[in-house]
Amino acid sequence: MANPQTHTCHDCGYVWPHGRHGGHDCTVFLKQRVKQLETVLTEARTWIGDGDNSESIGLPRCFWSPEYIAIVDKVDSVLSTVTKKLSRKCPHGKLNT
Repeated sequence: MANPQTHTCHDCGYVWPHGRHGGHDCTVFLKQRVKQLETVLTEARTWIGDGDNSESIGLPRCFWSPEYIAIVDKVDSVLSTVTKKLSRKCPHGKLNT
């Protein structure tokens, strides 16, 4: 069996070429990924709107199904958690969890 061309860290997704040292700081890559997810969630939440159909492009709340409401609540919860974690400072340079 041939050696793989690259290896991937199972914790953070960092990729390095086969035969090279794979040492890295997962914190850097995890913070980048969390920031990307915050951006995507913020865009999704903007698209969803608040259900009042005034300034948002989302559907009025009266048309939301219970399943849709559950998804909106989950997006709000995750976005709130991500935003709080990104705003905290850690003196050791580690991602706050």
